[in-house]
Amino acid sequence: MKRIFSFVFPSLILALAGTASATTLTINSVILPTANDGGEFSATLNGSTVLDIYCADFADPFIYGHTYSINVTTIPPSSTAFLQQTRVGSLPTADFQYFGSTYSSLQRYEMAGFLTTQYATAGTQTAINEIQYAIWALLAADGTTVPNNCDSTCQSDVTSAYSNLSTFLASNVVNIYTIAPPGGTPANEFGCTSYGSGDGVPTLSGEGSGCMQEFVTVSSATPEPSTLALMGLGGGLIGFGALRRRRRNTRK
Repeated sequence: MKRIFSFVFPSLILALAGTASATTLTINSVILPTANDGGEFSATLNGSTVLDIYCADFADPFIYGHTYSINVTTIPPSSTAFLQQTRVGSLPTADFQYFGSTYSSLQRYEMAGFLTTQYATAGTQTAINEIQYAIWALLAADGTTVPNNCDSTCQSDVTSAYSNLSTFLASNVVNIYTIAPPGGTPANEFGCTSYGSGDGVPTLSGEGSGCMQEFVTVSSATPEPSTLALMGLGGGLIGFGALRRRRRNTRK
């Protein structure tokens, strides 16, 4: 019995460990700046994992060296309501017009994720600026592109992002880190201390007047925590069954 326990217990621990989720983010420094204080930043996730993150909102500030409580949302999603705790996904209207095309909240985050991968090959500061402007335009909480300065080059970045989504999502996961205001907030106002109206209904005045900053980053596609948990539990059960069969055979 001890042998069985020693085999199954570590598997169960692995399964439980796989379900843990990050809850804090510390913004350390700017790595690759763009115009208007956006760009690529170095951050620490849960006090241990250093990674690069990208500014999602044009108007809302953050403080270097400060540790924020965050909501972590991943794409591909694990549930149909997964975007409710992000800045854009919490808005009552999911679709917005951009440059003659309509993109859902999901597509806008996916496209922003793709655009973050283009920083390294952008080449010039002007090109880097345009990529950031495109991300800001896509993720503006009020659904407009002003004052994000998204000119024709920036718009072509958006078009490129959309056309590359299927290939991009086959091997990448988009991670959204939404800063949570102190004390929490209603579900339809997650990521904002207020949208300006004070009644839980997002309004244009909310942009830049209370919303908290949000960041986007990309990682290689790996099994989701829930999948890892099932794999660990399944391995433990398989091992348990094998040991039981061995004991039966020994007794015969």
